[in-house]
Amino acid sequence: MWLYALTVFLSAFLLFQVQPLIGKFILPWFGGSPAVWTTCMLFFQTILLAGYAYAHGTNARLSPRAQAILHTVLLAAAVATLDLMRDEDLFARAGRMGQVLGDAVHGAIKGLPHVVGIRSLGLAAAVELESRPGLAGQRAYEVFLDCFKQGVLVRPAGENVVLAPAYVVEPAQIDPMVSTLAQALRKLA
Repeated sequence: MWLYALTVFLSAFLLFQVQPLIGKFILPWFGGSPAVWTTCMLFFQTILLAGYAYAHGTNARLSPRAQAILHTVLLAAAVATLDLMRDEDLFARAGRMGQVLGDAVHGAIKGLPHVVGIRSLGLAAAVELESRPGLAGQRAYEVFLDCFKQGVLVRPAGENVVLAPAYVVEPAQIDPMVSTLAQALRKLA
């Protein structure tokens, strides 16, 4: 029985050592804000809960042979994903594209009517808009609708419009997205 207790203790200890280590490692990739750390911790806790559910479900429903096959397939998929991320240099590339996005947003949107502030962090940019009296968030929603009709997905968040392209975005794709957002902002009354 003590072997089981030691195994559980060791696995929990290693998990909770890896969690802050990975969080500290990826923090600079995504801008280093406290929200990144909080998101990382939430992700790890959610994955831990999902892992418990997975262990319970496979143990209750699958034979040991089927469990071994499933574990082997999932492990191979994880290794292939890590190789792909390394080969594509995905996170460093996202950092470079974040700089391109930030420069494009600040260059195209600075000085437009009703724009109160522009922020960019990593591969996300937000444009804060002036509020309409009694209609909080209305301008951001109008910009969202206009951009959506033109094929660019932005997210209205209160008085902010957030643009967050995928990690695989190319510089040639950033400029049309930002110009669509700028055109929608120019149309505001």
